[in-house]
Amino acid sequence: IDEKEARKRREDVAQEADFYGAMDGASKFVRGDAIAGLLVTGINLVAGLIIGVGQHGMALADAASNYTILTIGDGLVSQMPALLISVAAGIVVSRAGSKKVIAAEVKDQLFNHPGKLKVVAVVVVLFALIPGMPTMSFLILAAGIVFIATQISKREKDEEEASTSLERLEDKGLSERQRLERLLPLDAIALEVSFPLVPLVDAQRDGDLLDRIQAVRKQVALQFGIILPQVHIRDNIELDGGVYRVLVKGVSVAEGLVRYGQFLGMDPGTVFDPIDGEKTVEPAFGLEAVWVSAEDRDDAELRGYTVVDCATVIATHLTEVVKSHIDELFGDAELDDILRITGEHNPKLVEDLIPGKLTRGELLRVMRNLLREGVSVRDMRTVLETLADRIGETKNTDILTEYVRYRLGSAICSELADGESKIQGLVLDGVASQAIRESLTAIDSEVHVGLQPNAARGLLSNLTDQMEQFAVSGRQPVLVVPAEIRRPVRDFLARHLSMLTVLSHREITSRYRLDAVGEVGLKAAA
Repeated sequence: IDEKEARKRREDVAQEADFYGAMDGASKFVRGDAIAGLLVTGINLVAGLIIGVGQHGMALADAASNYTILTIGDGLVSQMPALLISVAAGIVVSRAGSKKVIAAEVKDQLFNHPGKLKVVAVVVVLFALIPGMPTMSFLILAAGIVFIATQISKREKDEEEASTSLERLEDKGLSERQRLERLLPLDAIALEVSFPLVPLVDAQRDGDLLDRIQAVRKQVALQFGIILPQVHIRDNIELDGGVYRVLVKGVSVAEGLVRYGQFLGMDPGTVFDPIDGEKTVEPAFGLEAVWVSAEDRDDAELRGYTVVDCATVIATHLTEVVKSHIDELFGDAELDDILRITGEHNPKLVEDLIPGKLTRGELLRVMRNLLREGVSVRDMRTVLETLADRIGETKNTDILTEYVRYRLGSAICSELADGESKIQGLVLDGVASQAIRESLTAIDSEVHVGLQPNAARGLLSNLTDQMEQFAVSGRQPVLVVPAEIRRPVRDFLARHLSMLTVLSHREITSRYRLDAVGEVGLKAAA
């Protein structure tokens, strides 16, 4: 269980213990009061017989008749306060451990459950049928209770319809043009779920997907230094059961399938006895997995599987989608947030640079260039200081991005180095480096690699083979190239090997050492 579930269970146990402890005390009090009432009734009855026969000379039968009636009447009158006290004690005790105000708790328990009120109405009607009872009064009371229960049921139905048709209610009262205008803006990032997955986002059904998404936004803020836009979640009846879809600016970029109520078991290489279940593929990383039922979860963990629930699967997939599209999700609103926060600590730096020396559009392009390669911009002070120093030399945002990367070299290397401050990476051989330099061409102020088809295929083939060895060893593939060709090489390889990190020698600071584990050339192996 996770921390949230553990906290909830502790609260349930504490509330249950408080309830039983309070009930124990209240039951002793009510029991003592009931015994006292019976003793008083018995004493009244015996004393009445003695007084009637001894003092008034009544016959025993007459004395028993008169004083029994008087005793019962006195008992009923005296027990009414005791009954009210018992009811009050029951109400107070039954809310033991609740954090609500008692008035709100009583209102919620008595008038928010139409089924309870209908049962009370039936009991009141049965009282009305007893001979001697005020029939009309009880029937009027029963009718009033039924009316209240009906109104509550109607209100709950209206709220349920409102929750399932929120967009229609929001459009109520709008003109046709206003309704159309509401359809035009696109969400920066959205998550669509099929109908069977709706409970995952319903907090009343213990759905914790919303909490997981908040954790994703927090992780992005810590890792990349930006505030991720709100993830809009909506149901889509056109999706098949168990299917979810991630959209970036209205375009579907990822899709997955989960089985609600089941758990995904993945083999981390320690499974000694495979478990029976529906074979599948983990959507975020493409790992082979199997769906296991809740009853088989513990058994799967004992066999060595890593078992996660559906919300975790979706949140993990969403995290990887966000990382791969982080530059698209960073827009003008997110730039405003970063500049506002940075300006609170370094107001002079922001005021002098923007918009006097560097336009917002140019800064936005630099930021997107950094984020596209997974570089954190959390150290915004260093980013702006570098741009302020270099903006007099060039307005080319690609070159400015390289300058910023040099200054952020320590942060970049810390993500790639091992525990011994070594970066294990591939390097280009002399022939490949020279060929790439000679093939560089400028198109629309951008520099591109223009290798011959055979040379390009050879380079890609060699890199692919080397990356497979990195994947087997669990290391992140890194290619280290000369600083002057880093940007065009990265742009060239990004279309084919998006997982490859391209680093320049200049970005590796003195704190870190390069461990060249392979050399890449232009000729493919036979």
